[in-house]
Amino acid sequence: GQTIDLASSTDNEFYITGIQLEVGSQATPFEHRSFGEELLLCQRYYYQTEYHDSQMTYLGTGGVYTNTLAMLILQLPVEMRVRPSSISQSGTAGDYTVWGNASTTACSAVPAIRASGSKKTCSIDMTFNTLNSATGTYVYRIKNSGAYIGVSAEL
Repeated sequence: GQTIDLASSTDNEFYITGIQLEVGSQATPFEHRSFGEELLLCQRYYYQTEYHDSQMTYLGTGGVYTNTLAMLILQLPVEMRVRPSSISQSGTAGDYTVWGNASTTACSAVPAIRASGSKKTCSIDMTFNTLNSATGTYVYRIKNSGAYIGVSAEL
C-alpha cells in the first residue's frame, strides 16, 4: 500500500467526520442529534443575546438600585451547567441603554456580571452617570450596533 506522510507539509489536511467517542469497551449505536438539540446542549455552557440591526433588541427587565446602578435580570433559554460566572460583550457602554418612563438612558460603563442569579437567570449590573431611582422597573435594550452580551458557565 501507499504511505502518506501528513507531517511532510503544513498545507496537508486530514478530514474526519462521523466519530463518536465511547467510555468503556462496549460500542453503542451512533447518536444522531438535530441542530436544535445540539444548540440547547451547547447553551448549557455559553449563551449570547441576539441583536437586530434595524431595531433595538429587548434583553430583559430589572430594577434600579441607586441613581447610578441598575440590574438586568437576563433570562437564559436553558438551565446552564452551573450559575454563570463570567460575561463577555461587544460594543461600547453607549450601546447599552435602559428604557423607562418613556425615555432611554445610555450606560456609562459596559455591563458587568453580578455574583448572584441562578442556572436559569443571570444578574448583570448596568452603570449610568445619572438615573432616576424613583422610576421603578426598566426594560433593557441594546442599540442597533450589533453589540451583544454573552454569559458563560464553562468547565
